[in-house]
Amino acid sequence: MDLIEAYHIKADSDDWFLYYLRLNLEWDDNRYLEMIELINSILNEYKNQLLVPKLLVPFFMFDVDQIISIASHPNFTNLNLSWIKNPEDRKKYKELVEKRIQELKKMKYDFCGNYCCDYLTNDANKQQTD
Repeated sequence: MDLIEAYHIKADSDDWFLYYLRLNLEWDDNRYLEMIELINSILNEYKNQLLVPKLLVPFFMFDVDQIISIASHPNFTNLNLSWIKNPEDRKKYKELVEKRIQELKKMKYDFCGNYCCDYLTNDANKQQTD
């Protein structure tokens, strides 16, 4: 199956991380890793090309921000920590979510820097002069 097709199928399903996060207000790291693996596979497939699939733009400009907003909200952490009884597990859960938020921020920054800015400042000008 083509990666773009796989993205559309997953993103439209109940199994997609963002959908699950919004619906359950719970961090499911397996779903998160599956989503990130798919996004990284798409990025890797297009890494040597000038353009990337346009589906990545809304993902990085809207979906990532939505994930970060939900997971960063104090009520999200408090709600989820309330059902975790072991203090050590609470700490691990909170650290995991914070780590994933930082990963998403870096991915968004890298995406904007590598694809948006490079295209606008370098490659677009090169194509016009060729």
